[in-house]
Amino acid sequence: MGSVVAWARRTDWMESPFGQALAVIGRNSLKVFCVGLFAAWIISRIMEAQPDDAQAVGALLTLPGIAALWTVAHFTERARSIREAPRLWWKKAG
Repeated sequence: MGSVVAWARRTDWMESPFGQALAVIGRNSLKVFCVGLFAAWIISRIMEAQPDDAQAVGALLTLPGIAALWTVAHFTERARSIREAPRLWWKKAG
């Protein structure tokens, strides 16, 4: 059994703030993954320390965790755009 998935290169929802946030995360996925890995490890230690409150801790930290990962991607992309900005010939570095 097989399946085929077709995805348009550009769709209207990709121009929305949600779509743009997903694109930023995707372009910086390695750093987002690394930060998420350590965040998940820290959260699992917190949940092990408080087993009675594990569900509440997980629920409370989901949205802030997503926001933190987007923030990592956003600032990574921002730093890249500053680093790659064209320099004026009269303001050469060095």
